Amino acid sequence: MIGVQGSEPRSAPATHSSQQTTQPWRLKLQEALEKAVHQIVEGYDPEKIFVFGSMARGDIHAHSDIDLLIVKETGRKFLDRISDVLTVISVPVPVDPIVYTPDELQRLQAEKRDFTETVMREAKLVYERRGNQSESS
Repeated sequence: MIGVQGSEPRSAPATHSSQQTTQPWRLKLQEALEKAVHQIVEGYDPEKIFVFGSMARGDIHAHSDIDLLIVKETGRKFLDRISDVLTVISVPVPVDPIVYTPDELQRLQAEKRDFTETVMREAKLVYERRGNQSESS
């Protein structure tokens, strides 16, 4: 479980449990994900955070990165949002954040773009600000 204050409890992304305790890099990645989510919540105040890619699918390896989709209402330019997120993260694993406003994400989902469909199909919600539960993602 990712325990971030102000969040709704969410299950951790799937991992292959038989290998989880025998491979220290799995623990390192899970700890980095939890720390990054906490840092983003504290320093960026998102509405939602999803993990996608290998961590969400459970096929991580020693050199995996952390792919995050962050939803936040903001007037900042797309690349500035990514920079803002990277500024608040300090973990020993590469993190690749994407930040969309709720309207942008809804529009991209309606347009059925391949990338967005893939991300949302495999995405696991790891943080949701209290009060957002009734909104659709």
